[in-house]
Amino acid sequence: MSNFKIIGNPNPEVGKEVIYTVSNSILPESFLPGQTVPAGNNPFTEQVKWSVYILEYGKWNLKEKNNKIGPTANYTFNQISLSRKGIRIVAQLGEEKATLDIKPIDTIERKIVKVELCDALGNLQTKPFAYNQTVIARVHCTNLDNCAVHVTLWEDDAPGAGHSQINKNNKAVTKSELVSNGIADIKFKLDIDFAKMANAQLAKGDKSEGKTHEYYVTAEVFRQKTVSSNNINVINPDHKTTNSKPAAQKPVKPRSAAPAETKGKSKKEEKGIKEPVTGTIYDWSEAVLKAIPMILPDPIEVVNSLAKVFMPDKKEEKKGECPNCEKDITLDDIERTFGIYTKHKIARQEIVKYINEFIKLSKKNGKPVHLDTCLRKAHFFAQVGTETLGINPDWMVETDTKRYTVANCKATFGDRAKYLERVGLLDDYCNDNPQKRLLNYVYGNGNGFDNGNGNEASGDGYKFRGRGLKQITGRGNYKDASKILKDVFPEHFIDLEVNPDKVKEAKYAVLTAFAYWEKHEIWKVADTLKDSTDSNIKKIRGKVNPGLKGWKECKVYFEKGIEVFKVNNCEPTTVSENKEDNGKWRFPIDNPMLCMYSQGGGHKPWHGSFGERIRDGSANHTGNDLLAKPETKVYACVRSKVHKIYTSSSMAGNVVVLKVLDVETFKSLRNENYVPKYQRKGEILERGFDSNGTIYLTFWHLSKNDFFNEGDEVSYNDIIGLTGISGRNGNNFITRNPHLHFEVSNVGSAAGLNGKCNPSVYFKFKTEDELSQTEIDFQNNLKDREWR
Repeated sequence: MSNFKIIGNPNPEVGKEVIYTVSNSILPESFLPGQTVPAGNNPFTEQVKWSVYILEYGKWNLKEKNNKIGPTANYTFNQISLSRKGIRIVAQLGEEKATLDIKPIDTIERKIVKVELCDALGNLQTKPFAYNQTVIARVHCTNLDNCAVHVTLWEDDAPGAGHSQINKNNKAVTKSELVSNGIADIKFKLDIDFAKMANAQLAKGDKSEGKTHEYYVTAEVFRQKTVSSNNINVINPDHKTTNSKPAAQKPVKPRSAAPAETKGKSKKEEKGIKEPVTGTIYDWSEAVLKAIPMILPDPIEVVNSLAKVFMPDKKEEKKGECPNCEKDITLDDIERTFGIYTKHKIARQEIVKYINEFIKLSKKNGKPVHLDTCLRKAHFFAQVGTETLGINPDWMVETDTKRYTVANCKATFGDRAKYLERVGLLDDYCNDNPQKRLLNYVYGNGNGFDNGNGNEASGDGYKFRGRGLKQITGRGNYKDASKILKDVFPEHFIDLEVNPDKVKEAKYAVLTAFAYWEKHEIWKVADTLKDSTDSNIKKIRGKVNPGLKGWKECKVYFEKGIEVFKVNNCEPTTVSENKEDNGKWRFPIDNPMLCMYSQGGGHKPWHGSFGERIRDGSANHTGNDLLAKPETKVYACVRSKVHKIYTSSSMAGNVVVLKVLDVETFKSLRNENYVPKYQRKGEILERGFDSNGTIYLTFWHLSKNDFFNEGDEVSYNDIIGLTGISGRNGNNFITRNPHLHFEVSNVGSAAGLNGKCNPSVYFKFKTEDELSQTEIDFQNNLKDREWR
């Protein structure tokens, strides 16, 4: 038996920090009434080593991340601890140990307890991160399971703790995730573009950002108090050392509501080592590390298994020709998946008609709905079936035919319904016909539902109640659906925010379901989930209904859909998506994206595409305009020969023309399924272009084009120039969209469309709806300046 014991609450309340210490049973229990002698405070005794064990599968397993050393240990037990079969705190002093079994108790309080920033393995990190790595924001909550937590990543230029308005322009990205077992893990990629934002604004009194940038996150649920995390340091890739003894690394500021284990100071002061050509040297511990490059992969968990080697993610494969992928949907498909509703046969047939009609129309308009694989069909119908009780027209409009009972109201709306019950209103609201008061409350802004609706008194809850195959709900979703209709199906556009009852009609019931599917890119999640596991179904169901309502029914429908749509027999002829930098080809610039704005700054994302009279019906465009800040590196793309280098007397400016030598690789890039995105604006595939003829690549508007001489052979990865804003006779023009003009042709530098091909047939450049928020911000920042 040990000579000491652990003192502290064996039944801590979830979410509240508890302090544990030890007392020596040999010494008197107290010198004065109510006192104990804390053994760990005695300077002549060893420090107490604390650890936590969890009972799993009949065995006590150590949770090393909870190890502590000191006279006391502070622990906060989270929601998941309520489900543990056993929790044991162990204190070791010398060779002796004392234990205390813990049984946490639940709390009625709903709150975010703390937010931690961890590395990709979920560990708190004390050394700086690098751009391109993953950061996990771990949000610990009590009584918030199945609630969406909204987390925003900020770059920090403010003094002191907590979130500050000083950082209002330093928002990197916001993401949401559902809380499960008291925890939500939100992954953020430290995009290299964030560094540009960080360097654009300095903290008051600073002359530069220094060697590191600081980041933190804020987390929020139901408009409750925002909680801030600890700060992390990220190596600044643009920092240049100007003297041999740089200033000490910027210390990390603690933030309110951050975990106890916040990042401390660096263990070593920097040694004044000069910066080499290839990167900056840092001395984080005893060993010297060269940060080459400043962009690093995430850490990989070490396991006692086959070695893991870091490899870049594989690109998605393009689908080929599965005979079932492109088949029309039939009434038989619906009835086999959801059963036969005799009285609704005609209504269902009308829905099937519109589904097929609008899929074909979307392709014709150059913006195909992503319902073109067997797997996507199975997921799509599982979701709409869950929303409409198996495509039952009686449930096409919420509460019109099937009204809420008290029981299913509580099951559907949770705390919102329970509140009405506590104040004695739920029975009355459910007995209303129509149930306006009920829907105005549960869907009112401020009552846990915020989707563009006004408050309860506005009447928006009932006006914008669930309708259609997707059961779109809330003013915001009706507004978003209208935008998609205007873009993809302009022939059938109607402002649904003004006319929400139109979604009762089969036509708009289908169109709004497609709009939601495309707007939230649910098809992307569907592509990754072929197996009908609980976690897979919850993952995609969470994209449609964050509360996960109906996920079990969804699982049944999906499994039926796998059979009906022959998912397991889907055998497309696959061809690998272009793998950049595979040793044979690469894009003309890094991260190529079409310009969102015209030369004058107007929002005209089609202006940079290849087409006839695509410039607002007045002018042709013979290539793709790829947004590029002046002095961006331009690459040869494939092995080629420099055919021509010149300065044009037209608006092309400084030009390089390459003749493709590695024709086989270039031909392998061709996407035979490419559909012009801006077909309605005039985008075309080609004009008299022969894919088997001589291929030329042409690069315009360069600031520098003398890296090679005419006749030189260049590798795919060779830099052949730098972007600029050059125009007639090499003189710069004024623009709001500095870019590289890029052409694919049989005719080299000849003017006009003849003999040329749309570069997007061979190269996948990002379009306006494929840009991240960071990329959109980058385009906006360039547009806000006149480039000369």
